[in-house]
Amino acid sequence: MAKKKVLRSKLSRRDFLKGVGAVGVAASSVYAPFNIISRVRAQDSELSILQWSHFVPQYDEWFDPWAQAWGEENGVQVTVDHVNLAEIPAAATSEIAAGEGHDLIEFLTPPSAFEPNVVDLADVNAMATEMFGERVDLTRRSTYNPTTDKFYGFCHSWVPDPGNYRRSLWEQVGLPDGPTNWAELLEGGAQIKDELGVQMGIGMSNELDSNMANRALL
Repeated sequence: MAKKKVLRSKLSRRDFLKGVGAVGVAASSVYAPFNIISRVRAQDSELSILQWSHFVPQYDEWFDPWAQAWGEENGVQVTVDHVNLAEIPAAATSEIAAGEGHDLIEFLTPPSAFEPNVVDLADVNAMATEMFGERVDLTRRSTYNPTTDKFYGFCHSWVPDPGNYRRSLWEQVGLPDGPTNWAELLEGGAQIKDELGVQMGIGMSNELDSNMANRALL
């Protein structure tokens, strides 16, 4: 990824939150904290954002023009770059080591390892509470370090990751609402495969969804 000069917005983080508050409500259905990497500098009016290439392409097609339009309305030149989800941590690490890169980086999971290198977002988190009310405690604990009393990110959304079952298949093995424990999952899944020819799918690879599925089973 090509390196760029660190871009810093002349807007305060509070002012920026006013403009992007809708992102937390409508932009993403996955757990995703925002992190600001660089320090705010008053004389600049540019903002660069790094986020993953969304698994729903239409989201990027909506977000990028929206961010640029927001920038035009507020006198800020906004650029948005995308990389694969798995490349976000490495990209952030490289930019921090080089001392240059994006102002705002979106992660899927809490980026606590980057706490020493990011701006404390206590003011953004406080304003979000003022604007929208008390948050789900999970989102606060995911971006707050009580030892250092620092908000190393802002979590604008979260979502559970449930298992999905085809009722039409499980009804035929006597479990219309799907399995409720491991034994039912194992026995019912085997019966569906033997009698209906449909194999149950549980990811076993070293990737995000498989890891979540196996943690849920454990």
